Amino acid sequence: ILIKDESATVRRALAMNESVSVLNLYTLAQDDDELVRSNAIRNRKLPDLYLVMLAKSPRREVKLSVANKGFLPNAVLDVFSKDPDPEFRKLAARGNLFYRPSDKFCFDPDEDVRASYARNEKASANALALSIKADQAITYGIVKSIEDIGIPIVDDITDIPLIRTTT
Repeated sequence: ILIKDESATVRRALAMNESVSVLNLYTLAQDDDELVRSNAIRNRKLPDLYLVMLAKSPRREVKLSVANKGFLPNAVLDVFSKDPDPEFRKLAARGNLFYRPSDKFCFDPDEDVRASYARNEKASANALALSIKADQAITYGIVKSIEDIGIPIVDDITDIPLIRTTT
Protein backbone atom coordinates (compact mmCIF):
# COMPACT_ATOMS: atom_id res chain seq x y z
CA ILE A 1 0.00 0.00 0.00
CA LEU A 2 2.79 2.46 0.90
CA ILE A 3 4.59 1.80 -2.37
CA LYS A 4 1.72 3.57 -4.16
CA ASP A 5 1.32 6.32 -1.57
CA GLU A 6 0.60 9.70 -3.16
CA SER A 7 3.22 11.30 -0.92
CA ALA A 8 6.74 11.18 -2.33
CA THR A 9 8.06 11.66 1.23
CA VAL A 10 6.47 8.35 2.26
CA ARG A 11 7.82 6.55 -0.85
CA ARG A 12 11.30 8.04 -0.22
CA ALA A 13 11.31 6.69 3.34
CA LEU A 14 10.08 3.32 2.12
CA ALA A 15 12.84 3.18 -0.51
CA MET A 16 15.50 3.56 2.22
CA ASN A 17 14.07 0.75 4.35
CA GLU A 18 16.15 -2.43 3.99
CA SER A 19 13.17 -4.54 5.04
CA VAL A 20 11.33 -3.73 1.80
CA SER A 21 11.18 -6.60 -0.68
CA VAL A 22 13.55 -6.57 -3.65
CA LEU A 23 10.62 -6.40 -6.09
CA ASN A 24 9.25 -3.34 -4.31
CA LEU A 25 12.69 -1.71 -4.40
CA TYR A 26 12.83 -2.38 -8.14
CA THR A 27 9.43 -0.71 -8.54
CA LEU A 28 10.50 2.25 -6.39
CA ALA A 29 13.70 2.58 -8.45
CA GLN A 30 11.48 3.47 -11.43
CA ASP A 31 9.38 6.04 -9.54
CA ASP A 32 8.72 9.45 -11.10
CA ASP A 33 10.27 11.18 -8.07
CA GLU A 34 14.06 11.48 -8.37
CA LEU A 35 14.72 11.04 -4.64
CA VAL A 36 12.54 7.93 -4.45
CA ARG A 37 14.53 6.42 -7.36
CA SER A 38 17.83 7.47 -5.84
CA ASN A 39 16.99 6.04 -2.40
CA ALA A 40 15.83 2.74 -3.86
CA ILE A 41 18.92 2.40 -6.05
CA ARG A 42 21.22 3.22 -3.12
CA ASN A 43 19.49 0.66 -0.90
CA ARG A 44 22.08 -2.04 -0.17
CA LYS A 45 19.43 -4.73 -0.53
CA LEU A 46 18.87 -4.03 -4.27
CA PRO A 47 20.83 -6.74 -6.14
CA ASP A 48 23.20 -5.93 -9.00
CA LEU A 49 20.93 -7.84 -11.39
CA TYR A 50 18.23 -5.23 -10.81
CA LEU A 51 20.75 -2.42 -11.34
CA VAL A 52 21.58 -3.96 -14.72
CA MET A 53 17.89 -4.09 -15.60
CA LEU A 54 17.47 -0.45 -14.55
CA ALA A 55 20.54 0.56 -16.60
CA LYS A 56 18.70 -0.83 -19.66
CA SER A 57 15.64 1.31 -18.96
CA PRO A 58 14.34 3.41 -21.86
CA ARG A 59 13.83 6.25 -19.36
CA ARG A 60 16.94 8.44 -19.21
CA GLU A 61 16.11 9.66 -15.69
CA VAL A 62 16.12 6.08 -14.37
CA LYS A 63 19.51 5.42 -16.00
CA LEU A 64 20.83 8.69 -14.51
CA SER A 65 19.76 7.53 -11.06
CA VAL A 66 21.72 4.32 -11.60
CA ALA A 67 24.73 6.30 -12.88
CA ASN A 68 24.68 8.50 -9.76
CA LYS A 69 24.77 5.52 -7.41
CA GLY A 70 28.52 5.80 -6.97
CA PHE A 71 30.42 2.56 -7.42
CA LEU A 72 28.81 0.65 -10.28
CA PRO A 73 29.17 -3.08 -10.92
CA ASN A 74 30.99 -4.12 -14.09
CA ALA A 75 27.77 -5.50 -15.57
CA VAL A 76 26.17 -2.03 -15.36
CA LEU A 77 29.23 -0.45 -17.00
CA ASP A 78 28.96 -3.05 -19.78
CA VAL A 79 25.35 -1.97 -20.39
CA PHE A 80 26.31 1.71 -20.37
CA SER A 81 29.19 1.05 -22.81
CA LYS A 82 26.61 0.14 -25.49
CA ASP A 83 24.18 2.98 -24.73
CA PRO A 84 23.40 5.38 -27.59
CA ASP A 85 23.68 8.33 -25.16
CA PRO A 86 27.34 9.49 -24.96
CA GLU A 87 26.93 10.48 -21.29
CA PHE A 88 26.53 6.82 -20.33
CA ARG A 89 29.32 5.64 -22.67
CA LYS A 90 31.58 8.27 -21.09
CA LEU A 91 30.79 6.86 -17.65
CA ALA A 92 31.64 3.35 -18.87
CA ALA A 93 34.87 4.59 -20.50
CA ARG A 94 35.90 6.04 -17.13
CA GLY A 95 35.34 2.62 -15.55
CA ASN A 96 36.07 1.79 -11.92
CA LEU A 97 38.87 0.13 -9.96
CA PHE A 98 38.00 -3.33 -11.29
CA TYR A 99 36.69 -2.58 -14.77
CA ARG A 100 38.88 -2.43 -17.84
CA PRO A 101 36.90 -0.58 -20.49
CA SER A 102 36.67 -1.84 -24.04
CA ASP A 103 39.23 -0.63 -26.56
CA LYS A 104 36.33 0.38 -28.83
CA PHE A 105 36.13 3.64 -26.86
CA CYS A 106 39.22 4.82 -28.80
CA PHE A 107 37.02 5.12 -31.87
CA ASP A 108 33.82 6.42 -30.25
CA PRO A 109 32.24 9.25 -32.30
CA ASP A 110 31.95 11.42 -29.16
CA GLU A 111 35.18 13.22 -28.18
CA ASP A 112 34.24 13.28 -24.47
CA VAL A 113 33.94 9.49 -24.49
CA ARG A 114 37.36 9.15 -26.16
CA ALA A 115 38.84 11.64 -23.65
CA SER A 116 37.39 9.69 -20.71
CA TYR A 117 38.92 6.53 -22.10
CA ALA A 118 42.28 8.25 -22.63
CA ARG A 119 42.31 9.36 -18.97
CA ASN A 120 41.53 5.86 -17.70
CA GLU A 121 44.63 4.22 -16.24
CA LYS A 122 43.23 0.80 -17.12
CA ALA A 123 42.99 1.70 -20.81
CA SER A 124 45.00 -0.56 -23.07
CA ALA A 125 48.33 1.01 -24.07
CA ASN A 126 48.12 -0.86 -27.38
CA ALA A 127 44.66 0.58 -28.10
CA LEU A 128 45.82 4.09 -27.25
CA ALA A 129 48.81 3.70 -29.58
CA LEU A 130 46.54 2.26 -32.27
CA SER A 131 44.22 5.26 -32.04
CA ILE A 132 47.19 7.63 -32.46
CA LYS A 133 48.33 5.69 -35.54
CA ALA A 134 44.77 5.79 -36.92
CA ASP A 135 44.68 9.57 -36.44
CA GLN A 136 48.05 9.88 -38.18
CA ALA A 137 46.84 7.71 -41.08
CA ILE A 138 43.71 9.83 -41.47
CA THR A 139 45.78 13.03 -41.47
CA TYR A 140 48.20 11.57 -44.01
CA GLY A 141 45.25 10.54 -46.22
CA ILE A 142 43.84 14.06 -46.13
CA VAL A 143 47.18 15.67 -46.98
CA LYS A 144 47.78 13.14 -49.77
CA SER A 145 44.33 13.82 -51.25
CA ILE A 146 44.99 17.55 -51.25
CA GLU A 147 48.36 17.06 -52.96
CA ASP A 148 46.81 14.68 -55.54
CA ILE A 149 44.33 17.30 -56.71
CA GLY A 150 47.11 19.84 -57.14
CA ILE A 151 46.62 22.17 -54.18
CA PRO A 152 50.07 23.07 -52.90
CA ILE A 153 50.74 22.48 -49.22
CA VAL A 154 52.30 25.54 -47.59
CA ASP A 155 54.44 25.55 -44.48
CA ASP A 156 53.84 29.14 -43.57
CA ILE A 157 50.67 31.16 -43.79
CA THR A 158 52.65 34.05 -45.31
CA ASP A 159 53.10 31.88 -48.45
CA ILE A 160 49.35 31.98 -49.17
CA PRO A 161 48.52 34.61 -51.80
CA LEU A 162 45.77 37.01 -50.88
CA ILE A 163 42.75 37.13 -53.13
CA ARG A 164 41.15 40.53 -53.20
CA THR A 165 37.56 41.00 -54.17
CA THR A 166 36.00 44.21 -55.26
CA THR A 167 32.58 45.23 -54.11
